[in-house]
Amino acid sequence: TSHSIFTPFFASVLFACATCFYHSHHQIIFVNYMPFLITALLGVDRLIEKKKICMLTAGIFLIYIHSFFYAFSCLVACFIYFLSRLAEDGSGFKNRGTLLVRAAAAVILATGMAAVLLLPTGLDILSTSKDGGAFAAENLKVFDFTMEGLLFSPYGCGMDIIGALCLAAGVAKKKTRLLSSCLVVLFLFPVFSLVLNGFLYARAKILIPMLPL
Repeated sequence: TSHSIFTPFFASVLFACATCFYHSHHQIIFVNYMPFLITALLGVDRLIEKKKICMLTAGIFLIYIHSFFYAFSCLVACFIYFLSRLAEDGSGFKNRGTLLVRAAAAVILATGMAAVLLLPTGLDILSTSKDGGAFAAENLKVFDFTMEGLLFSPYGCGMDIIGALCLAAGVAKKKTRLLSSCLVVLFLFPVFSLVLNGFLYARAKILIPMLPL
């Protein structure tokens, strides 16, 4: 139907008008994993619908290879999407044991294949003392009612007010409530940005992987 075509088209326009193109020539490491994150999200669909893990495994593996820093945020995005797909009609939860095992297998397999890069990189990071900089010393807000990580900021998702309204509408709709609520919580509480940034600072750039959601 025209409605079913318009919805993904409009969402694609919002996605294209966010900060992805800005970062593609200013801070490429902020978005160089994005095609593979989308592949992994499509892999989640394939896992739930056909119980196959190849696409999910490949997507996660390529995320690891291209972006060590954003890998964990991408996994969180995939997990949130996975839970939201299961909750859409409730039928997915009947097979949640099998699906969770297969999802875990995909993550473990991708991590194992990328270990040749992940292990030395991780060991090098752990063996070097890092200065958290001025941002680490800033007082952490309990709430960020400006939703700066979602709206306008060049170092966030860079969505406009339409995206925020769509997110609010998603909370009110049963089918998308879990997904939208998780996103609102991530953007509302800076502590999640702090954790995903490895406790260095609470900058919302780490939430850019949530943009496709």
